[in-house]
Amino acid sequence: MYFAYSWPRVLSTCGGTGHFLSLHLDHTYFVAVSECSVQVWSSGQVRLRLGQHMLSQQEVQQYGQHVGACWCPERSSLAVLTSQGWLLLYSLHASKEPLLPHSSQLSGAE
Repeated sequence: MYFAYSWPRVLSTCGGTGHFLSLHLDHTYFVAVSECSVQVWSSGQVRLRLGQHMLSQQEVQQYGQHVGACWCPERSSLAVLTSQGWLLLYSLHASKEPLLPHSSQLSGAE
C-alpha cells in the first residue's frame, strides 16, 4: 500500500523547454542533466534540491548545449559532453559544517 506524505516535486528543464538528457540515482544523490542545466537532489526519503547550475547564453554560445552525461557515484563527479565537443566536469563536495560560520547566532538561538 502506498501513502503520500508530501507534495510532489517537479523537475523542470531550463525555462521549461527541452528535455532531460540524463537522470542518475544513487544512495546519496539524484542528478538530472538537461540541455542547459544540471540539478542535484538528495536521494533520501525527502528529496531536497541541493544545487543547480544553468548555462548562461554566453556559455551556450561558447560551449554548446549538453548532449550527454556520465555520473560517477564513488567520486561524486559528473562529466557532461556538449554539442561543441567540450567536456564539462563537476564535482560535489559534502560537508557537515554550517554554510555560515555563526548561523546559530544570526537566528537568535544560543
